[in-house]
Amino acid sequence: VSDLDDLARFFRALLGGRLLPPRLLAKMLTTVTIEPGFGYGLGLMVIETPAGRLVGHGGSIPGFFNVVLSTEDGRRQFGVMVNAEFAPPPVYEAFDQVVAELGTRLLGGAAVGATSVNASLGAVVRTGGLARTRAGGAMQARR
Repeated sequence: VSDLDDLARFFRALLGGRLLPPRLLAKMLTTVTIEPGFGYGLGLMVIETPAGRLVGHGGSIPGFFNVVLSTEDGRRQFGVMVNAEFAPPPVYEAFDQVVAELGTRLLGGAAVGATSVNASLGAVVRTGGLARTRAGGAMQARR
């Protein structure tokens, strides 16, 4: 069982070069474009924003969804965990807005268009299996 701190610590170590040699990390960051602004490497998603690149991963199991995104060096990151299953569309929209706002703050307050971030994160949310809303959730940002 992992919590948000565990996931954040993992991505700081991975992107900070403490887990893999640079050549292997570079291979993980080599992406295939899924849709404009959103690509997937070897286990890492990469989101291009007007303010910079975000790297991370999302995942879900029935009743739970999370996403952790970091700057490429792992020094700035944020994660969102939601207890959710079978949510109506407004829940997806609210989640996108939260992630876009945290992404903007993560990248130093630079203007990250919600449209560009939301379009890219739409793929994350769609593949993450968000569904019916249940109580709970956690959000965290580190600068």
